[in-house]
Amino acid sequence: NSKTLMEQILKTRKTVKYYVVFNLIFLYISMVIGIVIELNNNPDILLQTSKFSESGDFYIFYGIVILVTLLAMVVITIFFLIFYYLIYGILLKKLKKNYKELKSIEKL
Repeated sequence: NSKTLMEQILKTRKTVKYYVVFNLIFLYISMVIGIVIELNNNPDILLQTSKFSESGDFYIFYGIVILVTLLAMVVITIFFLIFYYLIYGILLKKLKKNYKELKSIEKL
């Protein structure tokens, strides 16, 4: 019946939300691992690191890298959340309204 269908659609929304969160967490972990590997293996970055180490600004270099990484993570998160809320928010807003109407009709 239509009530069961609406409940399944709302459950699917919750599953999609968990999927988006999982993908963001996986993306963050991958970014951190990739940056650590890049910092330890890229000759150009090792050269920059040695220049900062010689001048005594070793922590400034890593601070800049961490700051840029965090900024990228924030931008990616905002992009995915906007995309998620635009797509699923608009579509499921109408479904929630219809679901509430069905509930009120069945109570009568």
